[in-house]
Formats: sequence, structure tokens, C-alpha cells
Amino acid sequence: FTSKPLPTTSEHINKSLLYIQNNYSKKNLTLQEVSEYLNLHPNYFSKLFHEKTNMCFSDYIRQYRIHKAMNIMDNGNFYIKEVADMVGYADPLHFSKEFKKIVHISPKSYTKKLVF
Repeated sequence: FTSKPLPTTSEHINKSLLYIQNNYSKKNLTLQEVSEYLNLHPNYFSKLFHEKTNMCFSDYIRQYRIHKAMNIMDNGNFYIKEVADMVGYADPLHFSKEFKKIVHISPKSYTKKLVF
């Protein structure tokens, strides 16, 4: 009888970050979904995630999506609503508000900045 070693907390976090990278464009990516994927209780996963990343799960998702949106805008010519959809926001207005909170300029201003 051999038993597999239990995954370390770092392995759980690495798996969660990879899961987020592969699923960030889903409109309803939740802490519950990721914790189920890892087979962890949501409260435990939330605590673990915060300890290892110094961010709460929702802030991490928000920043990751906005970073991806910036990459998309840097490399393509898309409408704001298309970019919002590509990074998991159903509502372009909500996306614009979140973008402005993180980048400190609106998505429209950001794309204009790229043109000039």
C-alpha cells in the first residue's frame, strides 16, 4: 500500500492560478467553482488564496481580467463591448468601471492613447 502525498498549499494555489488563466473569460467564474475543482471547502480555499497571493479571490480575478483586456487592446482593434465579453464581463459598463478603477483611465481613453 502506497499513499500519494497530499498536495501542498502551494500546489493548490498554483492549480487555482492555472485554472483562472484557462477560465477567466467565463462570465460566472466563482470562488465556489475553483474550490470545487481543487476539492477544497470554499472558506478554506479563500483563506489559503489570500495567504499565498495577498489578494482576495475576487480582486485577483478582476485584476487578471483587466490585465488581459489591456493586452487585447494593445494587440487588436476591438470595440469595448467585445473586449469586455472576451475577458468575462457580460456588462460593458461594469467592465469600464472596473477598468477605470484599476488602470485609472477609461478603456476608451486607453485605446486612444495607443493610437497616438
